[in-house]
Amino acid sequence: MKKVILFLTLTFLTACSSDETIKEVIKEVPVEVIKEVPVIVDNTAPSTLVKTENWLKSHYNGYGSVNAANILKTEIKKCLDEGNNYQFFNIYIGDHRHDKNDIPGVAGYGNPSTVIVVFFKNNKSQEIRVYEPYGENLRYADHLTVKQTNYTFVDDFFKNELIGSISTADFLKL
Repeated sequence: MKKVILFLTLTFLTACSSDETIKEVIKEVPVEVIKEVPVIVDNTAPSTLVKTENWLKSHYNGYGSVNAANILKTEIKKCLDEGNNYQFFNIYIGDHRHDKNDIPGVAGYGNPSTVIVVFFKNNKSQEIRVYEPYGENLRYADHLTVKQTNYTFVDDFFKNELIGSISTADFLKL
C-alpha cells in the first residue's frame, strides 16, 4: 500500500510539474507584424528646376530669378524638340565659363548667376547651353552653346554649383 501511495504521489507531482511546463510553453509570445509600405518614386525634375530658381533668388539680389523654373523648362523643351535624344542633363550655376578660349576684352568669367545646362548621351556630354541673367529673367545665350561629344571643360568649371541632374524621361513628364 505504501508503494501505491508513493506511486500516486509521484504521479500527481509529475503531472503537476508537466502541466506547468506545458503552460509556460503555451504562453503568448508577441509577434512583430511587418506592414507593406509603398515606395515613393521621387521625380526630381520639378524640384531641380525649382531649386535652380530658389538658388538664383537667394544669391546676388535674386538677379535672373524671376520665373526661372518656367523659362528653363521652356528652353530645355525647345532643345529636346530639335530631335536630340539626350538621356539626361545636369544644371549648374556659377560664374565660370565652360570654354577654354580666352575672349579678348572680356574680364573674368561672366555673371555669377549664369545657368549652364549640360546634356548627356551614353554618359558623354553632347551639348552645353548657357542661360544668362538679363534683368530679372534668364535668357538663352546662343554665343556660348557647344555641340560636341565628350567636351573637355575648363578646369574651374567644376567650381560651379551642381543644382541637380534630370533624366529626359522625367523631364518630359512635366
